[in-house]
Amino acid sequence: MRLVFLFVCLSVFSVSFSQYNNGQSFPCLYLSGNHLNNGNHNYGAINCVEINGGNLPVAVSPGQNIDVKAGNYIHVTNAHFDNSTGGMTHLHIEKPTFNVAWFKPFNTLGRVGKYKTMEIGIELPPDIKQKVYNFINQYGQPQNRINPFDPDQIDVQVQLTSPSNKIFNRYAFYYQPYERTSSDFVPRLTDYFFRFRFAPDELGTWKMTIKIVLPNQTIANQYELEFNCVPSNHKGYLIKRFVNSNDERGRYLYYKETNEAFKGVGMNITHSTYDDNWTTEEFDRHVDWITRFANNGGNFMRLELGAQNALPDWEVYNNYNPRMREMYMYDRLIELLENKGVYFIMFRHHVELAKGPCGWDHACWNENPYRQAFNLQDRMEFFTNTQVIQWQKNCLRYIMARWGYNSNMAVYEYSELDNYVVSAFPNEQDDLKDIHTWLYYMKNKVNQMNSNVLFTVTFVSSASYKRTIKKYKKPKPHKRFVELCDVVGYHLYQDLEKKQIPTGTHYLLKYGKLLKNP
Repeated sequence: MRLVFLFVCLSVFSVSFSQYNNGQSFPCLYLSGNHLNNGNHNYGAINCVEINGGNLPVAVSPGQNIDVKAGNYIHVTNAHFDNSTGGMTHLHIEKPTFNVAWFKPFNTLGRVGKYKTMEIGIELPPDIKQKVYNFINQYGQPQNRINPFDPDQIDVQVQLTSPSNKIFNRYAFYYQPYERTSSDFVPRLTDYFFRFRFAPDELGTWKMTIKIVLPNQTIANQYELEFNCVPSNHKGYLIKRFVNSNDERGRYLYYKETNEAFKGVGMNITHSTYDDNWTTEEFDRHVDWITRFANNGGNFMRLELGAQNALPDWEVYNNYNPRMREMYMYDRLIELLENKGVYFIMFRHHVELAKGPCGWDHACWNENPYRQAFNLQDRMEFFTNTQVIQWQKNCLRYIMARWGYNSNMAVYEYSELDNYVVSAFPNEQDDLKDIHTWLYYMKNKVNQMNSNVLFTVTFVSSASYKRTIKKYKKPKPHKRFVELCDVVGYHLYQDLEKKQIPTGTHYLLKYGKLLKNP
């Protein structure tokens, strides 16, 4: 056997204390002497390979080849190579085309609970990283910049293969880490400005391949990455069952893992600020509300993604960097919800299209970044302009990549649709059709990113449930809004104890029966 052996490290790799910023290296690939004895095999690991020969000879059969490569080191123990055979073993170091690091869960490297969050970081090649840096800091000429929020300029794609060989195509997103100080959240340094998050729903070994797609170039990492999904206490996504059933079973949501009916104890804990200066005090208040709610048995709530907190595209439609601090704070809220076992509706508000003076600081149509950038003359153009729609899809893709992977995110909602254009629901049939088409695009993007997330629109409800049902059934005779909805809802702005609870119970019975949805 011929042995080609370029590098062997005899020491144990140690993780540095700075891993909080730059993550941890992926676990080593472990091989025994038997892996190297027979067949033609290629083994590779982005970080390291550990070979334990078990004090047996490594003897590759004639005409067969074993190739072992690693990004950092190969460590061989208890092995001796038999040179009496005609096969060849090639051990070599091959640096990855770009580095990938493990960030979450921090204490279980390469292992994550079922339906729990895992996060990795991707370090861009130096020349690409510099161009992204130029865009973020507005340095240099346009040709020397790459906008990390435009998938046509850079698209970091992750393909996952589940233990049962299902394929999932997902995307990484640009990210800036922060650190909490006594008075604020301040940026931290990292080499891994692109992050990928996922919540696996199958036990066993998952595999990942990553590539960076540019307009005239695709850079694929030559290493296949692995992580293990282990049992957890998470009950999985909330799903619909008995969809075609006319009985009561079709009006409930169910845990994906256990098939139990979900019994929600909910509250509207949407946000903690009405202006564009989300302070640490307001953030702490929101954390306290959620914590006390969960500690008292709450398990379902609504969480607004709006102009006043972390909506990525509010300040600049094609540059989300000014919102990085707020999005990091939003990360922490969703992390809290997952840890507390609280499911949530992420909803978008109508106030970004509201007419007249800005009631919520700068959240209104006059300040809308799409109106300003594209010189929109009418609010219906928000729903029909093709460039505006494309950038809204880009933003929704970012939202879903950053937060929509989470198993506790039950529903994505457009709230109070009747207030999106005018104070009363629009009567013009063409407008209704255009809004329906726009919602269809948004729902498709949500489903493309995570088919487990339910979709809905809601309306300002009144004392008459029939009026709201009529809104769901528009526009006739075309596709109706209710047909876009996986679940339906209602909004009652009345006294909680005297009106909302008794009226709400009545609404639930009527909605489920007449709209045939949870």
